[in-house]
Amino acid sequence: MIAVIADDITGAAEIAGIGFDYGLKVILTQSIETEIAPCDVLVCITNTRSMRRDDAINESLRVGKRLTQIGVEHIFKKTDSVLRGHVAAELKALMDATGKTSALLLPANPALGRQIIDGIYYVNKVPITQTSFSYDPEFPAKSDEAIKLLGEGILINPHETLPTSDCSIAIGNIATEEDFIDYCKLLNNTLLPAGGGSFFKAFLKQQFPHALFKQIEKKIKLGKLLLICGSTIKHNALLCELEAAKVPIESMPTEVYHGEVSSEKWIEYLNTQYALHGNLVVIINQPISHDPAYAMRLKQIMAKVCQSVVSQHAVKELIIEGGATAYEVISAMQWQAFEVVGIMTTGVIKLKPQNSTELQLTLKPGSYQWPEEVLIL
Repeated sequence: MIAVIADDITGAAEIAGIGFDYGLKVILTQSIETEIAPCDVLVCITNTRSMRRDDAINESLRVGKRLTQIGVEHIFKKTDSVLRGHVAAELKALMDATGKTSALLLPANPALGRQIIDGIYYVNKVPITQTSFSYDPEFPAKSDEAIKLLGEGILINPHETLPTSDCSIAIGNIATEEDFIDYCKLLNNTLLPAGGGSFFKAFLKQQFPHALFKQIEKKIKLGKLLLICGSTIKHNALLCELEAAKVPIESMPTEVYHGEVSSEKWIEYLNTQYALHGNLVVIINQPISHDPAYAMRLKQIMAKVCQSVVSQHAVKELIIEGGATAYEVISAMQWQAFEVVGIMTTGVIKLKPQNSTELQLTLKPGSYQWPEEVLIL
């Protein structure tokens, strides 16, 4: 078994989709305390990117020790591709927990225009401090140098051997997808592999050289569908299709958005609409606020909406857009583990909660795109 430890739910979903696409049985879980169902890839959601640094370290230690205790053969640490979060601290904690002496960190993703060349991080050939990542509200990119973004470590190139001392974290220059193949030749039992989806693909190819790719599923069936959109952006391909199919699209009232009134009456109205139409889209559709209090309240309200509608109606297709909203919904629903049952496109996956017989859950990061024409009418 390969266990992947992801610091947020969208990263976990991306990795789970890669494993499923590769023809493997994948389980996505928030809890590893109970018995784990047999699988090829176990993806652990830790949400450590949203934690304080000390809490992220403690959680990484706990998860790493537990995976070692249950005898997991290979552990891969999924990090943000542009090194947001407590990356170095979590890697060190995992090394302590698993007995690894060093980590090979390959966060870049050349297929998406994210490269590290001569130690400089580029996004679509532009140094990262000249992109929107320099304005990230939690982890702004304050340097173009990968080592400074990480906070420590040494830089290595493809074909080089890892140093035996000096530093426990080596971060690699990555210009092309082929570079990952060269880095995989360095992996051994003392090394913790860490990075993004591109590195994980190469890692899987090394571990399962004869795996069969699965058919990508690009359709969502209309009927008993609920879409919860945590993003403030209204227009995307799927919403346009749903609007054309006369599915009601309900926006959060301004007074609920600002916290001036309780959300209870609005949630009652949404239940009425779902009962009437058998499909429903719920969006925020309000000006973007960078106030953390707003963000917390909005995702909690959307989680309450989802919990109420799902509990009162026979929802079969639940779709959640936005990572923070998805994590809040999953926690509110008390879903602990999922089996991956489909992949629509990169990072957009279909899951089946292990304790659910009818409902199917699709997760989509807010910044990712839907394929064209995804509805089955």
